[in-house]
Amino acid sequence: MNLDDYIHKYKRRKIDGKRLSVTSLAEKLNVSRCHLAGIIVGRYRCGKHLAYRIESVTNGEVTFEEILSNYKGNTSYEVVE
Repeated sequence: MNLDDYIHKYKRRKIDGKRLSVTSLAEKLNVSRCHLAGIIVGRYRCGKHLAYRIESVTNGEVTFEEILSNYKGNTSYEVVE
C-alpha cells in the first residue's frame, strides 16, 4: 500500500482524537506537510530514516520498499540493507 492509499483508508477514522490527513501524518513524522505531500506524489525522494519512521507509524501497512519505489525522478536509487 502506498502513502496516498493509507491516508485515504484512514481519513474518516479518528486516530489519537484526530482524523488522519497529510498534515497530521506529517506532524507524527516530524516533517513539513509540503515535504510529505511531495513524497506522496513522487516529487521528492524519501530518505531511509524517514522511510523507516513511516513504516513504523503506519504499523507496517506502508513498507520501506514501497515508500522508496514511489520516487518518479532518477530511478537509480538502490536500497542497501
